[in-house]
Amino acid sequence: MNFWFFIGCSLIFINVIVKADLSEDLERVLSSYEYDPKCVFNYTEVNSKTIKNFPKCTHVYGIININEKSDVSFKQLENAFKNVTNLFGGVIVQNSNLTSLSFLRQYSYFDCSAYGFHILNNSQLTDGSILPTIYYTTNENLDNTPKIIIKNNVNLNLENLCWERSIGDLAFFKTEGNLKNCGCDGEYYSPSNRSQFESCQNVYNGLKLYNVSSSQVSNSLANVQMVRAFLDIQNTDFQNLSFLERIKWFQANTNDTVILNLKNNPNMTRLGLPNLEETDIGNKDLYGLKYFNFENLHPDFCITLTEFKFFLMKMIDIVKLHAKLCEVTEEEKNPLVPVCYFVSMEELANNCVYIIGDLKINSGDEDHATKLLKVGYLFGSLEIRNTNLTDLSFFVKFRYIIHMDGECSCYIGNIIEFLDSRPIIQIIGNKKLKDATLYAISVSELVPTAFYFFDFPENLCEGQTRSNNPGQSSCYIQK
Repeated sequence: MNFWFFIGCSLIFINVIVKADLSEDLERVLSSYEYDPKCVFNYTEVNSKTIKNFPKCTHVYGIININEKSDVSFKQLENAFKNVTNLFGGVIVQNSNLTSLSFLRQYSYFDCSAYGFHILNNSQLTDGSILPTIYYTTNENLDNTPKIIIKNNVNLNLENLCWERSIGDLAFFKTEGNLKNCGCDGEYYSPSNRSQFESCQNVYNGLKLYNVSSSQVSNSLANVQMVRAFLDIQNTDFQNLSFLERIKWFQANTNDTVILNLKNNPNMTRLGLPNLEETDIGNKDLYGLKYFNFENLHPDFCITLTEFKFFLMKMIDIVKLHAKLCEVTEEEKNPLVPVCYFVSMEELANNCVYIIGDLKINSGDEDHATKLLKVGYLFGSLEIRNTNLTDLSFFVKFRYIIHMDGECSCYIGNIIEFLDSRPIIQIIGNKKLKDATLYAISVSELVPTAFYFFDFPENLCEGQTRSNNPGQSSCYIQK
C-alpha cells in the first residue's frame, strides 16, 4: 500500500512540476510579444475544458501542449485551429494518441523562436504531411539551438518531408528515433560512428570535422549531397575536400554563419570540391550573407580561377583568404574571355578581361588606357600615378578587384580586399584628373577599412563627401 501511495504521490508531484515549468515558459513567451489578451491561450494543457477557451483569433499567443491527458478529438482540434494563421510561442505534441498533425492549418506561420515546436513520443503518429506547409521562424541568427524537435515517433516517416518547402529551409533541427528521420545529424558525427553516415545524403545541424585524419573519415561522407548550416574543418591532415564526392548544396539560414570554414589544416593545398560548378551555396535568410574562411592552410594553398569565378557568381563573402591564385590552366583559358598577366601597359594585350598582377598606369601610359575597356577582373592592386589622364572612363566594365594578401576587410560584392601593408588602390599625382569615378564599382558598397589613396586638386571633391580617412568616402585627399 505504501509503495502505490508513493508512486501516486510521485506522479502528482511530477505533474505539478511540469505544469509549473510550462507556466513559467508561458510567461516568458508572452513577455516576448505585444499581444491582444483575448488572443492568448493561457493554459498549460489542451483538454476538453481548456479547449472551450481557445482564442477565436487569427493570431494566437501561447504554448499549445497536447499530451496523453488531452481528452479531445481530432475534430475538436481541427475546429479550434481553423482560424489560426499565425501562432506565436510554441507547440508540444507529446505522448498523444494522435495519428495525424493535420489539425494544424496549412500555410500558417509559426514563430517558434521564443519556445519551440516539439513532436515527441507519439506512438500512433503516422501522418506528418502538414509539417512542410507551415512557415517556421526559429531565430537561427541568435541561437543555433534547434527549436524544431521531432523525436521518438516510431511510426512517423519523415524521409520524404525533409526536402520539401519550409522543412527543407531549416538548418538547425532535431529528428531522432522516428520510423525514418531527416537525413543525418552532423552534431553526432565522429570517426567512431562514421559507418552510420555512409548512406547519408542530407546532413543537418552543420558538420564539424576537428582533429581527424583523412583515413578516419575515409569514404564515410562520399554520399553526402547537402550540408545544412555549415561545414567546419579544422586541425586535420586533409589535402583537399575531394572526399565530398557528391556534394551539391551548402545551405544556411542565418545572417552571419561561416558556411565553409577551412582553418589550421597544414596539408591543405587545394579546395578541390569535385562538383564545384554544379554546387549551390544558399542562405535562406533574406538578409543573410554567405561567408567562406580560408585560414592558416598550407603555404602553397591556392584557389583556381574557376573557383574564384564561382565565388563571385555565388556572391561569396570571404573572412580570411590565406591563399594564392593557382596557375591558370589551359582548360581555364578562353579566347573569348582572355586572361592576361600584367607586365606593363605597353605589353598588355588589347582584349584582356582578367588581369593577374598589380596593374600600374604611369606617366606615358595614357595612350594605352583604352586597352582596359574590356577588363572586368583584377587579381592584384591598382596604381595610377603621375599621368595626364582627365578621367577613368576606360574602366567601363571594371567590376572586381581581388587583392590576395591577408585578412578580408570585407565586402566582396564588388571589391575583394584583404588588409596588408599595401593599399589596394592608389591614385596619386595625376594633376589633370577631374573625374576618378570607377563606374562599375559602386563606392557606396566599399568597406570603411579599405585603403584608397587619392591625391587630387582640392576642387576635385566639390559636391562629394570628403574624408581624411581612406575608404570612408568617395573622395579622399592624401595629405
